[in-house]
Amino acid sequence: MSSAIPPVAVGKKQVSFSEAGARKMRFIVALFEKSLSSEKCILSYFQYQDNEEVVLWMNTVGPYDNRQETYTYLSLPFCVGPKASISHYHETLGEALLGVELEFSGLDILFKAPVAKTTYCDITLDSAKLQAFIYAVKNRYWYQMYIDGLPIWGIVGEHDESDNSYYLWTHKKFEIGYNGNRIVDVNLTSEVKTKLVLNQKIFLTYEVIWKPSTVRFEERFDKYLDPSFFQHRASLNIHWFSIFNSFMMVIFLVGLVSMILMRTLRKDYARYSKDEEMDDMVGNEWQIVQVERDLGDEYGWKQVHGDVFRPPTHTLLFSALVGTGHQVAVVVLCVILFAIMGELYTEAQAITYKQLQTHTYITPTTLSKINPDYSTAYPRCGKEYKNFDHMLWLCPANGGTEFSDQSSWDSALLSTELIAQLKAVQRARAVAKRLGLLVPTGVEPPD
Repeated sequence: MSSAIPPVAVGKKQVSFSEAGARKMRFIVALFEKSLSSEKCILSYFQYQDNEEVVLWMNTVGPYDNRQETYTYLSLPFCVGPKASISHYHETLGEALLGVELEFSGLDILFKAPVAKTTYCDITLDSAKLQAFIYAVKNRYWYQMYIDGLPIWGIVGEHDESDNSYYLWTHKKFEIGYNGNRIVDVNLTSEVKTKLVLNQKIFLTYEVIWKPSTVRFEERFDKYLDPSFFQHRASLNIHWFSIFNSFMMVIFLVGLVSMILMRTLRKDYARYSKDEEMDDMVGNEWQIVQVERDLGDEYGWKQVHGDVFRPPTHTLLFSALVGTGHQVAVVVLCVILFAIMGELYTEAQAITYKQLQTHTYITPTTLSKINPDYSTAYPRCGKEYKNFDHMLWLCPANGGTEFSDQSSWDSALLSTELIAQLKAVQRARAVAKRLGLLVPTGVEPPD
């Protein structure tokens, strides 16, 4: 039996689709359907039934005075609850770049089910664990947790300077506000400080209190967006000083490099200026200057001009890498533009995150089809490859037929991408009117 599919008439042209082409088309259709079905996932997210499991994720721990230095929560000798461990949370690429490392806490929390003060684990302080906790308390370590995407912060312990003793907060009191079947507010209170003593057994406890709230689900992140909540007024001077320090460092480095280049180029210009005097010299004097000129041509900044357009060893690979860099630059530029237009909220199920994903996937490919000079789909037709006059007859723009089948699929993919992008934006706007899924990126703990 033949594996070919009967040709399909497209206008006046007969197009024969192979099995590989059919698989491509099925992939395009599946991608299009997935973009249209994302609304159902968003609508069902963050909704709970009574007594349904609510997961408490432990994120990172680190010094309060240096927010960039973070470690996994279990890097300190903490213990987790007795509940059976679930699979590790799989971070997205953006979360991985932000240092998000979520681990299951092992605490049993059910929706609308209060939990009295309960011991979930104990720690026996040997010498290593004691020194680790003392170091963390001395450096004001704090940790971050998440419940239903809402961040919570807590301090590891407290240092009493009067008697130079160190204490560990051992009780976590969670106050969770709910509105209907959604969680709209989470607060953590650290209580019961226990002195750190060698060979002492410390019991860690937790408590959960559920409270009805009038806060709407789309407004649950308003308190994190309120500048007065974080009290950053005092730290603005530090930020401005850091910016000024970086700016002055850049100016210093530019000036230093410019000075070095000017000294080097001044010598080269002085040597090259001798060429104008050579025509007036005769005899042995001319021969000596000619030798100096030949030696001078072996080095100097003018040699760069001769190397700029020298074909590289692997021209095709070079052209493909340039095209890939062009696409990455376009993605970075798009993300920067989105950040300028408004706050970026990159929760895995947030509306804006879906739009950002759509633009990140589609924009580079779309621009590559519109501007094939930097396309990785046609590395032989790229601008860098054309500069070296390599096989231009292969390119579709020059009447080549090598990529005719690929061009047909690229046209179909481009049309599908544009339609999916428009539908995704339309759906996102419609859902955003009903749900305000605002999850800020880089939210810092309140002072």
